Amino acid sequence: MSRDLKLTKTAETHLRNLIEYLDNSWPEKVKIDFIKKMDNCVSKVAMHPNLFPRSFIKKDCINVL
Repeated sequence: MSRDLKLTKTAETHLRNLIEYLDNSWPEKVKIDFIKKMDNCVSKVAMHPNLFPRSFIKKDCINVL
């Protein structure tokens, strides 16, 4: 069963900052590789959300890291 995933505002900000950093400080290939790995991880979480523990802070979230 696949689920829709939503990032918190904090996670969105951190991800945006990280991609901006990669864009400014690393070759394009590094940024592309990171985005591919991130997409792969997000897909795994969406397809198998029960493999990850639920958040104690936000009951409708799971902890990935």
